[in-house]
Amino acid sequence: MKRDRGRERAPFGIPKDIVVLATRGGWRHSIVTSDGEFVCGHLPDVSAGAGAEQAKERAGDLVRELGREIHGVALDVAWEEAGSPDSWTGHVRPVPEPHP
Repeated sequence: MKRDRGRERAPFGIPKDIVVLATRGGWRHSIVTSDGEFVCGHLPDVSAGAGAEQAKERAGDLVRELGREIHGVALDVAWEEAGSPDSWTGHVRPVPEPHP
């Protein structure tokens, strides 16, 4: 089987789940990927005083960007509270491609 030399291997698998958590320094995220890796960090463009809805919206944007730009797939996130109003778990799912 021939490899496409023009396309690099993705640095991690497709996002599978995401957790967002409010901390004193701001909102953080941890993404679990399909290959068992973790991608963690500060949630960009969300201030420490932002509410959960803003954090979930930006985290969903981040997951969609990763899916589209790194893996070439459309993704969406279904959220559920993870035990407190400052912690949310998102289950990532592929978005079906529209049929012509």
